[in-house]
Amino acid sequence: MAQSSQEERSCPVEGCDNPELDEISDMDDQFDWFCHWCGNMFVENEGGLDVQ
Repeated sequence: MAQSSQEERSCPVEGCDNPELDEISDMDDQFDWFCHWCGNMFVENEGGLDVQ
């Protein structure tokens, strides 16, 4: 069985509990991830994900 090399991200917003964020990285890399449950966008940094 092949494993995905892409790491799954869960939503860090308390109370959301979405187990899988959508990767939305684009050319300007303003945002990296989007949660379709709570509607927040995130940027990835060394400490984890920051809500934008």
